[in-house]
Amino acid sequence: MKTQATLSLLLVSALSSLSSVAADKHVHGEAEFFIAIESNKILIEMESPAANIIGFEHAPRTSQQKAILKSSIETLQDHKNIAEVVGGDCKQTDVFVKSPFAENITSPSKNDHDEHKHEHHEAKSGKHDHEEAKEETHSEFHVTYTLECKNSSDAKALTLNVFKNFPKIMDMQVNWAGTKGQGSQKASAKKITVKLN
Repeated sequence: MKTQATLSLLLVSALSSLSSVAADKHVHGEAEFFIAIESNKILIEMESPAANIIGFEHAPRTSQQKAILKSSIETLQDHKNIAEVVGGDCKQTDVFVKSPFAENITSPSKNDHDEHKHEHHEAKSGKHDHEEAKEETHSEFHVTYTLECKNSSDAKALTLNVFKNFPKIMDMQVNWAGTKGQGSQKASAKKITVKLN
């Protein structure tokens, strides 16, 4: 029992450190990934600049940008679109997607002409450039998946589908920790398999 409590503390600590590292390191084209394996559960966490996921780092301004945001959030809901666990017979039981702009998906409908007039007015008043520069500052997506496994110790590897579904992500630092130890590996579109032992 004491060992399991120690492992839980280790995993929570590792996940906290991922969040702080990702917050300090905001590089377009790169993302951070963490896998925690404990008893019959696997926790998968990803942190990525918004530009990698939706192509911009400001609140969506047009109906097209809102559609991209909505579609991206829907894609992020299923862990298999991001990473599939090889072995262990695992099923997703929970997901948490934190988007910096989720509230903008269902904002009151406007037609593109009204949006254009609003942007034109801001440009004339000199507010638009200042607000855009302010809005473009480091926005991230944070996604956490919880998987229940019949035997998580049989989880041998991770296949990263994130590169196919979000091609703006070019490199990813993958860190993992579990009962068999811990490790770290760089992944890319050419190297999508990460061994978990």
